Amino acid sequence: MPPMPVDDRHRAQAENHYEAAERLLSEERHALAYKQFRLAAEAFGRTHAPERELQAWKRAGLCAAIGQDLDEGAACLAEALSIARQQGFEREVGQCLAHRAEVLAKRGDVGEAAAAYHEAVAIAERRDEPDMLATVAGNLGLLELSRGDLPEARRWFERALGLYEELGAGQGAARAAIALGDVARAAADLDGAEGWFRKALDLSGQESDLSGNALALANLGNTSRERGDMAGAQSLYDASLSMATYGGDHEGVARATMNLGILAAVRGDLESARDCYDSALELYEELGDLQAIASLRVNLANLAASAGQLEDARDRYVEALTVLERLRAGRNVVDVTCLVGQLDARLGRLGAAEAAFSKALGRARTLGYAAAEARLVVNLAALAYARGDVAAGVRGFLAAVDTLVGLGRPADAATTALTAADALVAAGRLGDARASLERARTLLGAELEVRETLDCDAMRARLDLLSADTPAHRDALFAAAERLDAAGRPLEGVALRLVAVDLGAADQTVADAVALAASELAVLPLALDAESAALALAPRPSAADVARARAIAEAAEGLGLAHLGLRVQRRLATVLHRSRHEPEAEALRARTAAAAVAMGAVAEADRLAKGFFS
Repeated sequence: MPPMPVDDRHRAQAENHYEAAERLLSEERHALAYKQFRLAAEAFGRTHAPERELQAWKRAGLCAAIGQDLDEGAACLAEALSIARQQGFEREVGQCLAHRAEVLAKRGDVGEAAAAYHEAVAIAERRDEPDMLATVAGNLGLLELSRGDLPEARRWFERALGLYEELGAGQGAARAAIALGDVARAAADLDGAEGWFRKALDLSGQESDLSGNALALANLGNTSRERGDMAGAQSLYDASLSMATYGGDHEGVARATMNLGILAAVRGDLESARDCYDSALELYEELGDLQAIASLRVNLANLAASAGQLEDARDRYVEALTVLERLRAGRNVVDVTCLVGQLDARLGRLGAAEAAFSKALGRARTLGYAAAEARLVVNLAALAYARGDVAAGVRGFLAAVDTLVGLGRPADAATTALTAADALVAAGRLGDARASLERARTLLGAELEVRETLDCDAMRARLDLLSADTPAHRDALFAAAERLDAAGRPLEGVALRLVAVDLGAADQTVADAVALAASELAVLPLALDAESAALALAPRPSAADVARARAIAEAAEGLGLAHLGLRVQRRLATVLHRSRHEPEAEALRARTAAAAVAMGAVAEADRLAKGFFS
């Protein structure tokens, strides 16, 4: 039998590789399928069969991308695109451009992806191919949404919706409606978002599209959560998870699991939240969704911050931020930059915090991200307050509450109202602080969730103890602190106990325990605060106590935290007074009182005017 001609042999090899790749693909073994498609493409190239070579390179690229090898996916699709251009296969050029753009966007090459999408749009328009144009328009809208350009995203999604409706493609129309709801939600238009999501739910129902139903239900759950309707959100998320599970929609299962984790965190069930996040992260890693993976890392960092692990949380935020910046995910970059700044502020790094907030604020304004801009104004007001401008802090917080209410963000507004209550306490305006607390409760609605209930109860206990030092008020404050501990929020629990210590409503044993707990949390400002309070309670400070109190005052001054500085100076004056350093103690008390008056810290000024801490 004569040997098979070389071309025939290569062609047979190519077909064998191609068939093997299709079998592997049917088994969802994408990484192995990619290798076989690539071998097929190389073999077809040796047989001068451009159409078959193009298809093999294209399918190799898609399999590589699904298998999370984005670099190889982009390279294979570039090979397919080159062949399509050389052969003048215009429709294939458009398809390859669209596929490659999707991979480039996932890899973070947003500019190159946008250029490829626009070229694909031009081809689809020239060829009058509405199905291709609808797909590319939708993907281009997603790209613009990730960059934060809401008007441009809306324009492309509206075009995609119109095309899908003309084609009678209900599933595509439902996805476009979901996307338009995302744009409305990003613009803080929750009513508009809900309308689009309900339209998507109706369209998916007409098509018996279980994945579409799951997606629409999840998004309706998000709007309910943002409105403060946690029971409604729970019901919708549960329905979304059931629908996705029944339909074998792995992405839908991951999405619903993540949303249930967010809801658990809001309700104060941090253990359940962590379990949900870990499960969702595993699913998204299998799917290769970098943006979702980054979001889950942010959520896990939030849990670490709640548990008082601030340095660990900061590292997680920065890790996620690196991915989001590479993906050019504009709004998410703003949000996470703000979170990094908040942790820097809590750790006493005010300069770093201000730089982060200012950078995020500039981006938010460029993107037209009004809700983030309002939150950043709050954070910058908090920095001014921390540095000693009480009046600026109060003004900024109260104004931000009104702004956030106007943007339809009641939960954010309530959190800011509680922050305003804290500043009003420092300003000596206890009545206004109570009013701000009650406004927070009103904004959150009649049925407060666990986290908000704890925050409101803690502020109420603090205000009650400030108003009257009674055994009942002391017990209420310590009970509120224990509930914070039980909810996995030790930082807040220690800080609340510290209020009782600072007011003299706790004995030396409690003060020492609070100082030890604060030290173990390794948050320097809180540790200095608690230790100085414990030292001030000692009836007969030793020389070592005096030296340590001086060192704490010096360290606090270096942090630039003006209110902390006032407290530790007041306590140092007390330590000096009790160790018989009367002239120095009195001079320090007078200087600190003057500084408190200049800052507008009326509560501190009043305490210092009454004498030493006792």
